[in-house]
Amino acid sequence: MKKVISLILVVLLTATLTAPAFAADYDATSGVCGDNMTWSFEGDTLTITGTGRMWDFENLFASDTPNDSPWLWKKPKTLNISEGVTYIGSYAFQRCTAETVNLPSTLTEIGEHAFQRADIKTASLPEGIQVIGDGAFNLCYRLRSINLPDSLTRIGSAAFSGAGITSVKIPDGITVLENWTFGDCSKLQSVILPDGLTAIGDSTFTWCKKLTSLTIPDSVRHIGAAFDGSGLTSLTIPDGVTAIEDAAFWGGYETCPSQLKTITIPGSVTRIGEIAFEFCDKLTDVYYGGSREQWNAIAIEDGNDPLSKAAIHYSDAYVPTQVAGFSDVASNDYFAPAVQWAVENNVTNGIGGGLFGADAPLTRAQAVTFLWRASGCPEPTSATSSFSDVTDPNAYYYKAVLWAVENGITNGVGDNRFGNDSSVTRGQMITFLWRTMGKPGEQAGGEWYTAPESWAKENGLLSGTAEEYTTNGVCPRADVVYYLWREWN
Repeated sequence: MKKVISLILVVLLTATLTAPAFAADYDATSGVCGDNMTWSFEGDTLTITGTGRMWDFENLFASDTPNDSPWLWKKPKTLNISEGVTYIGSYAFQRCTAETVNLPSTLTEIGEHAFQRADIKTASLPEGIQVIGDGAFNLCYRLRSINLPDSLTRIGSAAFSGAGITSVKIPDGITVLENWTFGDCSKLQSVILPDGLTAIGDSTFTWCKKLTSLTIPDSVRHIGAAFDGSGLTSLTIPDGVTAIEDAAFWGGYETCPSQLKTITIPGSVTRIGEIAFEFCDKLTDVYYGGSREQWNAIAIEDGNDPLSKAAIHYSDAYVPTQVAGFSDVASNDYFAPAVQWAVENNVTNGIGGGLFGADAPLTRAQAVTFLWRASGCPEPTSATSSFSDVTDPNAYYYKAVLWAVENGITNGVGDNRFGNDSSVTRGQMITFLWRTMGKPGEQAGGEWYTAPESWAKENGLLSGTAEEYTTNGVCPRADVVYYLWREWN
């Protein structure tokens, strides 16, 4: 279901309107395109001049009265963006006919779908750029090459989906490849992933039928349904990955049938999802990092018949390794990648003594602190607590509590108390998380937990834990970092 939703989002390509509302004058040859920015079209050249941020525009095909760029129907051969410009607006150059694009050294961010369906052939991104937005080069069929500078910290979802690039080297600053990043790049043959990469999202390499080999760094702990319809003939999954997700290597596409022949699966894997290997009819050998008994203990869900036909090569008994220095977190624990993510992102450093406290009940103080840190530790507007049990400004949870109250995440337990040490149920934790994310799918009616749990199930947050989810069940620390990791990745 998540893959279907992701595909729908890529196809619809909707965006939020942030530019001043106006009806574009398509006959104009110059005008304003930012608070300190102008544009001009002369001959076959479109020039953007100014400083700072360009306005965001709207997808032409998402509204009857779109707020689209005024140069939309011009047909430039060259696009020049002058020094001083730091941000290219969303949908600014969708369907732009310019094959040559000159970008300034001052550029730090490219907005969502900025070059969607553009005719650009090569893009030389400047050192200093930090963000490539969602769908920025989506469906740029003629784009054959692009450099990705080391300054990049984020490459958005579907940023290069459907592009014509043939090779790419991901810079070291990228720790997560988001959903559909290179999906449907039918000409992509070579990908170099960086050490330090931790997660590969859903459909990242879907339908990349010329991608026959890929080396996944040992740092990766989560791999989504990333390779269905790819041309991979063999793959080694690194130790520490605990699940092969639903439809991960699904090979039932008529134009992109599975080419997978061999796969190495580490002993840390405890679950192989539904139809993960369905239609992988060329699969002959599985090299497993554990014993026969451990293989038989893996939860292999429906739709994986090719695994029963392949030769399984077992190793000696798998010996799990410690994760993030915690003696109570092993690499084959379902929450291992979540703990690694939590430590790397300063969400938690454990409970001391080399322990993470995986089975310890989550307290209310810990819950809001985890959420606050995962959200980037935003400063609360108030510096004063109204709770009788939240009085020490130096307490690790003090700012988190103020922030949680200001943002409607929780209002305490009554009697002027926040309830720092009270344990949190799974239903409460999911509700806190749902409120943190802006209450998606909120609707009238139902119990207090109805909408949060529905949202969590739709987004796959509740699957994969050791114990079955119950609303009133006490939430252990292992599960809460698992929920946060699934949502933030």
